[in-house]
Amino acid sequence: VPCSTSEDPLFEGGNAPIGSFSSRTELAYRLGLIDAPFARALHLVRRISNDFAHNVAGCTFKDSAVMGRLGELRRITALPERARELRGIYPEGPRGDFQIIVSWLQWMLRELADDVSRVRPDFMVGGEFTGADDEPEGPRPTEPSH
Repeated sequence: VPCSTSEDPLFEGGNAPIGSFSSRTELAYRLGLIDAPFARALHLVRRISNDFAHNVAGCTFKDSAVMGRLGELRRITALPERARELRGIYPEGPRGDFQIIVSWLQWMLRELADDVSRVRPDFMVGGEFTGADDEPEGPRPTEPSH
């Protein structure tokens, strides 16, 4: 349900429970929207981003921490190897590899978002609560198989 105010307390403010990229990644994983390797890849992107944002002395893609995280990202995503056609768009080297991986993750997230639909509990019919004795009209939803 959309927030009725301009600032959503779930996403914005100092105490927002899902206000950080990390918490949003974890929530998407726990809801089953993304799998563990995808969540790990997003966390690695976040950590690389933080390396650049918080290193006042400067950070490069040659730094050992960044190179280690980028190496793990390459293993998880198999990029840029499996998307060689993108190499012409992005520069050679670690920076270009990172850009390819982030672009692919962003594309995948958009694709996943297109597949998400609002869940309606079976006790809601036409936006109204049905009492315990009322049976919703139409077929009942089936339980997901695990």
